[in-house]
Amino acid sequence: MKESRTDSNADAPTPAVKRGRWWYARLPLVLAAGLIAAFVVTSVTVDVGPALRGQVEQIGSRQVGRPMHIRKLSVYLFLGRYLAEDLVIEGPTPDDRPFLRADRIVVSIPWSSLFRGEILFDSIEITDWEIVLESFPDGRHTFPDLDGDPADIDDTAVANGSDNGDLFITTLSYIRAHRGTVIFDDYGSNWSAVTPNFDITVTKLTDYRGQVSFSNGTVQVGSYEPITASVQADFGIEGSDVMFDRLDLETNGTISHLVGKVETANWPEQHYEVQSEGDLGVLRDIFFAHDPFTVGGMGHFGGTYHKYENGYDLRGDFRSDLATINEQPFLELSGSLHWRNDDFDVFDTSSIFHDGPLQFEYALRSPDLPDGHTGRLDMNYRNVDLHLLTDKLALAGVRLQGQATGWNRMSWPRGHFQEHEGEGHVEALPPNGVQLQAALVDQAVLNPETASSQPFRRFSIGGSTSYRLGPKWIDLAVGSWIATPRTRIVFEGRTAYGDDSEIPFNMTSADWQETDQILSGVMTAFGELTNEFEISGRGTFNGVIQGAISSPRVSGVFAAKGMRLWDVMWGRWAGEAIIEDGYYEITDGHVTDGDSEIEFDGRFAFSYPRTDGDEEMNATFKITDRRATDFLTAFEQEGYRVEGLLSGELHLYGHYEAPFGFGQMSMRNGTAYGEPVESGVAGLRFEGVGVRLDGMEMVKGGGVVTGAAFVNWLGTYTFNADGYGIPMSEVATVENPYVPLSGTLQFTASGVGAFETPNYDVRGRVDSLFMSEEEIGQVTGRIGVRNEELEIEIEAASPRLAISALGRVALTTEGDAELAFRFTDTALDPYIRVFEPRLQPYTTILASGSTRIVGELSNPEHLLVDTTIEQLQLGLFDYELRNDGDVRIALDQEVVRIEQMQLGGEGTALNLSGEVRLRTDEVAIRATGDANLGILQGFIGDIRSSGNAELVAEIRGSIDVPVLDGFAAVTDGRLRLFSLPHSLEAVNGRAVFDAEGIHLDDLSATLGGGLVQFGGRVGLDGYLPGELDMTLTGQGMQLRYPEGIRSVIDADLSLQGSFEDPILVGVLEVVDATWVRQFEVDTQFLNFSTQDETYDPESEIESAFPIRYDLQINAPGTLRVEDRNARVTASVDLRMQGTAQQPQLLGYIEVDRGEVFFEGNRYFVTSGSVDFSDPTKIDPFFDVEAETSVRVPGQIYRVIFHAAGTAERFVPDLTSDPPLPAIDILALLLGSVHDPAEGELRAIRTGTETDRQLLQARAAQLLTNPISSGFGQVVEESFGVDSFQIGSSLSDATSRQTAELRPTARLTIGKRVSDRAYLTLSRALTGGERDLLILLEYDQSDRLSWVLSQNEDRTYAIDFRVRHAF
Repeated sequence: MKESRTDSNADAPTPAVKRGRWWYARLPLVLAAGLIAAFVVTSVTVDVGPALRGQVEQIGSRQVGRPMHIRKLSVYLFLGRYLAEDLVIEGPTPDDRPFLRADRIVVSIPWSSLFRGEILFDSIEITDWEIVLESFPDGRHTFPDLDGDPADIDDTAVANGSDNGDLFITTLSYIRAHRGTVIFDDYGSNWSAVTPNFDITVTKLTDYRGQVSFSNGTVQVGSYEPITASVQADFGIEGSDVMFDRLDLETNGTISHLVGKVETANWPEQHYEVQSEGDLGVLRDIFFAHDPFTVGGMGHFGGTYHKYENGYDLRGDFRSDLATINEQPFLELSGSLHWRNDDFDVFDTSSIFHDGPLQFEYALRSPDLPDGHTGRLDMNYRNVDLHLLTDKLALAGVRLQGQATGWNRMSWPRGHFQEHEGEGHVEALPPNGVQLQAALVDQAVLNPETASSQPFRRFSIGGSTSYRLGPKWIDLAVGSWIATPRTRIVFEGRTAYGDDSEIPFNMTSADWQETDQILSGVMTAFGELTNEFEISGRGTFNGVIQGAISSPRVSGVFAAKGMRLWDVMWGRWAGEAIIEDGYYEITDGHVTDGDSEIEFDGRFAFSYPRTDGDEEMNATFKITDRRATDFLTAFEQEGYRVEGLLSGELHLYGHYEAPFGFGQMSMRNGTAYGEPVESGVAGLRFEGVGVRLDGMEMVKGGGVVTGAAFVNWLGTYTFNADGYGIPMSEVATVENPYVPLSGTLQFTASGVGAFETPNYDVRGRVDSLFMSEEEIGQVTGRIGVRNEELEIEIEAASPRLAISALGRVALTTEGDAELAFRFTDTALDPYIRVFEPRLQPYTTILASGSTRIVGELSNPEHLLVDTTIEQLQLGLFDYELRNDGDVRIALDQEVVRIEQMQLGGEGTALNLSGEVRLRTDEVAIRATGDANLGILQGFIGDIRSSGNAELVAEIRGSIDVPVLDGFAAVTDGRLRLFSLPHSLEAVNGRAVFDAEGIHLDDLSATLGGGLVQFGGRVGLDGYLPGELDMTLTGQGMQLRYPEGIRSVIDADLSLQGSFEDPILVGVLEVVDATWVRQFEVDTQFLNFSTQDETYDPESEIESAFPIRYDLQINAPGTLRVEDRNARVTASVDLRMQGTAQQPQLLGYIEVDRGEVFFEGNRYFVTSGSVDFSDPTKIDPFFDVEAETSVRVPGQIYRVIFHAAGTAERFVPDLTSDPPLPAIDILALLLGSVHDPAEGELRAIRTGTETDRQLLQARAAQLLTNPISSGFGQVVEESFGVDSFQIGSSLSDATSRQTAELRPTARLTIGKRVSDRAYLTLSRALTGGERDLLILLEYDQSDRLSWVLSQNEDRTYAIDFRVRHAF
C-alpha cells in the first residue's frame, strides 16, 4: 500500500503546472473580453453636450459667413474623432436653399496633440451630403466667401467658452466627401446640373491635390433635352483657385477633355481649354429633338470656354470626316464658331457635298452689335453630283444624273424669317457625252428614234434658272429651262413658295415614259402620291401651271405618236387636257392606228382609288376596227382568249374597277379561245359589279352560235349558248394535220358559277365523224361541271367501233375520279396506224373489253385502274393470235400488274405475267411458252417466217435501264426476206438473253446449201438495240443471185458499232462465179450522143438502214463469163467503204484471159484492168487491149484495139497491121470496106463528128458491158440487192442541141422492197449532169399494178397495168 501511495504522489501535478493549465483554460475568455473592450472604446461615442456644440456652430458660422447648424456633436474617446450629424449651412438669405446639407461629418483630433498643448485637426470625412450652387442674373450667387488659404489654416482658434485660452491648430492632411450630390443652377445662363454619386478626395503631402468624380448626372441647357453626364477629374488647390489638370466629361455621345481653373474667390469665373469628340446624331437629339431632320457622324471641337458673371464665351474650330443631315453626306466638314450669349457665328465653313465643294456662313447677330438683330445665310456650291444626291433623297420616280452649281444669298430680321429677301442662281450639266433633248422647233419632235418602251428610273438632266426671293414670291427668270435626253421644258413665271403659281411652259418629249416619271415623281415629292404608268411614245404638251405646286392645275394641248400604254401600242393621240384634282380631263381626244380609230371625251383619275370617293372616270368612246386583244390587255383580262376587230360605242362612268355604262360591240375576223369566228355581235351593259352581254351571235364555218352572258368582276358568271351546223373540220380545238376530222357538230351549253369554281353543262352531238378515212360514226356526249366536279358521258358507234365512257372527275388538285370505259368489237389497228404509220398493213387488232379508273388522277399512289380484255384477236399476215381467257391488267398503289395474259395460236402458247412499280421505277415481266415464228410477220413487213421457238424471258430492274434475262430456243425455223432469192433454212439454236444483251453464239442456219453460223451479241440500250457485235460466217453457199449468175461464196462478216450507226466489216471470198445468161450487146450500142445534165446530190434517196461498209471482196480468177458470145476469166480485188448513199470502191478488176465475139469477129483480150482509186467517188480507170484478125479480099488485117481512161475521158485507139486509118479500121470491124459510109455507121454520124469521137464512143461500150456484168454479180450476191450493174450510157443525140458523142458510165441497182413492190435506181456516174432515174413497180392485186417513174429530164409518169387471162 505504501508503494502504491508513493506512485500516486509521483503522478500529482506541481503548482506551476496547475497555474499553466488555468491560464490556458481561460485564454479564450480573456481574448473575448479584450475584443469587446476594444470595440466599445473605438465605436462608442459620447455626446459632448450643447455647450461645446454651440461653440462649434459659432466658429463655423463665422468661417463661412452663413448660419451653420449641427443636430448632434459626439466624440470617439479612444480615437480622438468628433462626429457632427445633420450639419446644415444656410444660403445667403433665408429664402435661398441651404448651401450644404451633410448627414455625417467626422473630424479627427489625435489625442497625442493634447500632450503638446495643441488641438490638431488632421482629417475630415463627409458622408451623404448635398451642395447647392446658384447663380442669378443680377450677378448674385450662393457660393460662400472663404477667407484665408485652405492650404495653411494655422490661425489661433477662438476659445471654447472656458477661461483656459487653449490654442487650436488646424492642419488638414486628408479630406473626403463621398455619396454626395452637387446641384448647379445658373439662372442667368439658363442652365442647370444635378450630379449625384459625387465623390471628392483631397490629400496633402507637400501641397493639396485631389480627385473628383460623379456619375449619372443630368445637365439641362435651356429648353433642350436633358444631358446625362459623368466626370473624372484631377485637381490641385492654389490659394482660392481650383486648378484642373484633367477633367474628363462624358455626356450623351460626347467625350470632352478639359484643362482649366475655377476661381472660387471670384465665382463663377472659370477658364477651360476644351477638346471634344461627339456623336452628332446624339447632339441633334438633344438640341434639335423636335426638328424634322436627322444628323449623323462624329465631330471634333477644339477651343476655349470662358464662364463669367452673367455670360459665357465659347469659341474654336470644328471638323468632321463625315457628317450627315437627313442622310445627305457632308465630307471633310470644317469651320469655326463663336458663341457668346445671344450672338452665334459659324464662319469659314467648307465641306464636300456629293463630290462638290460647299461653302456657307451662318450668323445670328445680337441686338447690341452694329448690324445686330439679323440673320444671314450665304451658300455657294459647285459640281454637286445629282446622281448621289437623288439616290440619297430617294424621290419617288426621280433619279438624276449630272452636276449642279449655284449660289444663294438670304437675310432676315431675327425672329421674322418670313420677311427674308435674297437671290440665287442654279444650273445643271448632264454627264459628259450625254446630249439633252433639243428645243422646240415648229412643234416637231426631234430624235424620235431614241424613244423607248422600257420604263427607267434614272436620267441625265441639265438646266438653268435665276430667281429672286421675296417675302411672298419667287420670281423665275424668262428662259429658264430643264431638260433630259428625251424631255425638255422651257418655263418662266412666279410662285408664292408653292402656294400659288403662274408658270407657262412648253414641253417636248421623245419618250413619254421618262416624262411620266418626272411628272409623277415631282407630284409625289410635293405630297400628291401619283402612280407611274408604263408608257412610251413621243410628242408635245404646251400649257400653263396654276395654283399650288402641291395640287396644281395644268392645262394645255397635247399631241403624241407611237403611244404605248397598259402594254398596248395605241398609235397617235391628240386632244386638249386639263390636269387638276387628280384628274385628266380630255376634250376632243383621238387615238388612231392604221385604219382603227378611237374617239373619246371625258374625265379620268390618274390615281385610284380616290380618297374623296368621287368617280374615277366618266367618258364616251367611239371605236372603229380596234383589236380586241388591246382592250383585254389594257384591262388585264388576257385570260379571255378572244381576238378580232371591234367596232362600237360605249359610255362608261364610275370607278375603274366597277364601271357603269352601256354600248354595243361587233367583231369580225376573230377567234374565241382558239376557234375562228367569222363575225360576232353583242350588246354591252356595265352594271358596276360586272358586264352583261345581250343578243350575242357568232358565225363559224357556216354554223351559228347564239347566246347571252353576264360576267361579274368578282369572278362569277352566267351564260347560255347554242351552236348548230358547225363543221368539225373548222373546230380548231381538235384539229390535227396528220389526223383530219370531219363531221357536223351541234351543242347546247349553259352555266351559273364562278371562274374559280365553274358550273356549267354542255351537251353535244357529232354526226358522221371520220378520223382521216376511218369512220368513227356518231358521237354523242355530255360534259357537266358543278360543285368542282366534271361529269362525262360519251358514246361513239360505227360498223368497226363501239366505245362508251361514263364517270366523274373532281376539279381539285387531287383530281379524284371514277371513270368507266367500254369497247366492243372495236378494230384498233386503223386508229393505231393513224398515229403509227409503220404498223404493217397486214396486221389487224380487234378487241372487246372494259377499263375502270378510281382514285386521284394526280397521285398514282391513290389511283386504281382495272382493265379487262375479253376478246383480243391479232391478225399477223396469214397468222392469227387470240387471247386464251380474259386479259387482266391492273394499277394499284403505283404498281401495274399483268394479272393474266395468255395468247394462243397455231404452235403458240404464250403466258405473260409481271408488274411495273411506278414509285421505284422497277419492272419485272416474264414471258414463257411456245411461239410460232409467224408472229414476226406482223412486225417486220419484209419477211415471211415459220418454225417454232421456245421462249423463256424476263425483263427486270430499272424501267429506264432494264435487264433482259432468259433464252429463245428456235427449232426448224425458216426466214425469207423479200429482197433475197434464198431463204435461211433450218434455223436452229438458242439466243441467250442476259445483262450484256442478246447472245447469238448458239444459232445456226443454212443458206444455199451452205452452213451459216451466227455469233456475237446485240447489246441493249433500255428496250432498244444498242451496241452491236455480231458475226456471220458461211461456207459453200451456192447462190443463184443476182439473176444470171451462179456462185459459190464464203463469207466472214461482222456487224459492229451502235444500232444508230452500224458498220459491216469483213471479207467476201468468191469461190466460183459463172455468168450463165447469154452475153448480148445492146442494140443501141452505137447511139453515142451525150447528155449535159447537172448532178444534184439532194436527189439521192436516203437509205432506211444507215449502214456503213468496210468490206473486202476477193475473186482470184473465179469470175467467169461463158456463152456463145464471150468467154472471159477475171480476178477481183476490191474494198467497199462508205454508205449505200455514197459508196466508195478501192481496188481493181483484172482480166486474166478471154475472148469476145462481136459483129462476126473474135476478139482476144490480151490484157485488161479496171482500177478504182478515187476515194471521193466511183470513177474507174479502164485499161483494155484486145486484138482480132479481119480478112478482106486480098488481105488479112490484124487489128489491135486499145483503150484507157475514165468513162468521161475515154481514149480509144485502133491500129492495124498493115496500118490503116482509124476510120477504115472501124469500117473493117463493122462491115464492108467498099462503102464505109453506108449502113449503120452512116445513121449515127453527122457532118461535124470526128473520127476520134466515134471511136471513143464505140470503144467505151465495147469495154464496159462484159466487165460490169461480172462485177455486178459479185455485188448482188454480197449485199443482197436484186441487181447491180455498171454500164455505159449513150443519149439520143437528136434530143440535144449538139450531136457530140460522149460516153458515160451508169450505175443501176434493183431491190425488191416487199412481195408487191420492186424499186430500181439508176444514175450516171460520170458526165456533166448526173441524172437519177427512179422506177417503183407495185402490184396492187393479182390483176392490177402501177408503175411510178422519175425520168432523166426530171418529169414524172405513172402507168397502170391490168392483167386479163384468156
